Amino acid sequence: MKQRTLIVIAIGLALAAAALVWALRPRALDVELHTVARADFERVVEDEGRTRVRDRFSLTAPVAGRIERPALRVGDRVTAGQSLLRLRPQDPALLDRRTVSSLREKAGAAEAALHRSQAEFSRTQTAEALARSELERARELAGRGFISSAALESAQLALREKEQARVAASEAEELAGFELNAARVALQQAFGPGNESAGVKPAPRQEEVWILRSPVAGWVLKLPQESETFVTAGTLLVEIGDLEALEVVVEVLTQELTTIEPGMPARLSLSSTAPPEAGRVRRIEPVARTRVSALGIDEQRVSVLIDFSSRLAVRPGDGWRVETAIITLMREDVIVLPIGAMMRDDQGWAVFVEQGGRARLRRVELSGRNPKWAWIERGVDPGERIVVHPPDALVDGGAIHPRASR
Repeated sequence: MKQRTLIVIAIGLALAAAALVWALRPRALDVELHTVARADFERVVEDEGRTRVRDRFSLTAPVAGRIERPALRVGDRVTAGQSLLRLRPQDPALLDRRTVSSLREKAGAAEAALHRSQAEFSRTQTAEALARSELERARELAGRGFISSAALESAQLALREKEQARVAASEAEELAGFELNAARVALQQAFGPGNESAGVKPAPRQEEVWILRSPVAGWVLKLPQESETFVTAGTLLVEIGDLEALEVVVEVLTQELTTIEPGMPARLSLSSTAPPEAGRVRRIEPVARTRVSALGIDEQRVSVLIDFSSRLAVRPGDGWRVETAIITLMREDVIVLPIGAMMRDDQGWAVFVEQGGRARLRRVELSGRNPKWAWIERGVDPGERIVVHPPDALVDGGAIHPRASR
């Protein structure tokens, strides 16, 4: 009986030990596996850009004046030399009673000055006629020898003096006439056309009109003044550009600019439903600008200009949002791995390769990467399966169980 009890106890201890060993044995970790394959690899610089008309033409007011209400609207197409806007002289300012009285007195003074100059002109004409008559008598007497040559010369000089006095009186009369006309024009605003107060007879109004014409063919991009208004010299009136000659401007971080060069290809996405358009980097501007990011961080960015490589099926407008991807590196038919499978170790980069249900750590040579994929020069072969996003508990030789296989 005692021997049988010992046997039962021994069997129970053995079963308990086996259960403990089974419970404490390493369990296989559930992991995601990816099958290594060859594919095309690209390294891109992605950012948001805007379309922009390459050549813009801004028409400004050449002088101060009153711009007429334009018949144009933003988006209208114009041809070279087409009349766009009409600019008229500015209307005179309103006059108060005191100013009107002063202008009326000035007009009266100008009219009196004109009458005085006319009388002076008549007097000089009479004096000239008298001097000419005396010269004729002096010549007749000098021919008979009754007066000396000095007396004849004195008569000639007297006639010349009277002629000059007549010319001066004629100029003074003309000047008085101009001053009277100027005073009457100033009174036209006070009394209005057709009113003959104070002897004012307004002349027919003929205003000079400036016609602004389009320098090139294109579309109206901006029209700040849509109604008739007064503008000063240099005021922007209309902006014209060719919507068929568009470029894309994308502001790139300066630390990413070292990989971008003119001539590099780019993908330009105008909408989420249409396929991306092909583009090519034309120019990198040399000046950086400070721009505040959405997180409130100051960033140094440089404008990169990209041209569309082909004619667009749908013509975008000026200032449209564009998702840009500048391709800085492209390799065809290379081994690529998900970036989540890569790990850093003391000697570089490594991945876990599945072999017989266990994860084997293998070092690889990385040649390039982008946000999604890594280009592997050597270390793995197509057809092998690697662990993606390996858990922290996974070690070299650890048992694994595939959770999903691709």
